[in-house]
Amino acid sequence: MNTLNDTKHINLLYVEDNETTRELTLGILEHFFENITVAVDGQDGLEKFKSNNINFVITDIFMPNMTGIEMIREIRKIDESVYIVAITANSDNDSFMNTFELGVQGYIIKPLKMEQFNRIIKSAIEHINSIAQVKILDQYKDITDKSSIISKTNPKGIITYVNDKFCEISDYTKDELVGKPHNIVRHPDMPAAAFKQIWDTIQSGKLWVGEVKNLKKDGTFYW
Repeated sequence: MNTLNDTKHINLLYVEDNETTRELTLGILEHFFENITVAVDGQDGLEKFKSNNINFVITDIFMPNMTGIEMIREIRKIDESVYIVAITANSDNDSFMNTFELGVQGYIIKPLKMEQFNRIIKSAIEHINSIAQVKILDQYKDITDKSSIISKTNPKGIITYVNDKFCEISDYTKDELVGKPHNIVRHPDMPAAAFKQIWDTIQSGKLWVGEVKNLKKDGTFYW
């Protein structure tokens, strides 16, 4: 069961021209979402999309001033990744195909059935949350790559990856490091026994913390 805590970062744009339908559906959506922007037609929806940080859109198709399809087409020019759910009628095959071509991810079929509605909404929430997690991990990787020296090896100690910061500090290129034993950067002041302790700790699944003196390509060292 999704709660408002699961959707605090989701900004929903709900577009519907029929006042009765809009009020009834909004009452349901408020159980799922805290941040809801409401629009009364496609033109209103497009303007509100532009002025708000929207990452989820639910829209009717047939509306005055600008149809849902026209609005979706304009939104896709602005943001190709925003999650969109279209409300369609069973007999509206042309509109269904048009929304499919525009990359709409979900469909709510009229007349609205609560089981289907809940399933589509929960699926959208899970998808948006998974994308948000990927973005957070990408941001974390970007931050650590810029601020930390990072290297990876296989269980035999052969380097499989180094980040740019590692190359910058060691003076080696990636081509000179990847595929080589990690002891290519071991300073003579660091005894082999010290590295055995590091490896034994890591291979046991524990975290090793300490200072290591490494050798740069030019013969100087870094910690």
